[in-house]
Amino acid sequence: MITSDKSPAGETRPRRRTDIISRNIEGETVILHREAGVLHKLNPTAGYIWTYCDGTQSIDEIVDRLVAEYDIDSATCRKDVSDVVSQFRSLDLLVPELSVAK
Repeated sequence: MITSDKSPAGETRPRRRTDIISRNIEGETVILHREAGVLHKLNPTAGYIWTYCDGTQSIDEIVDRLVAEYDIDSATCRKDVSDVVSQFRSLDLLVPELSVAK
């Protein structure tokens, strides 16, 4: 069976790779990508988004959380979340999205 990190409606639910180590140290999120030999330090917004990249939250749900917690408009927030998730993907920090065979 092929699994996917997309909801039934096809919405992305970003999920961290299990071989990536992340910690919050004195309010700063740091990610160790051993395979690549890289340590990433995230700004507070990226750290907040990283927290919800657990495979259970859709992009929309992450946006809704940010909009509810901070004074930011939905359109700006959606662009920022999409950009950050794209960066996580390009850094190979998230489980790749898989196509589901029909």
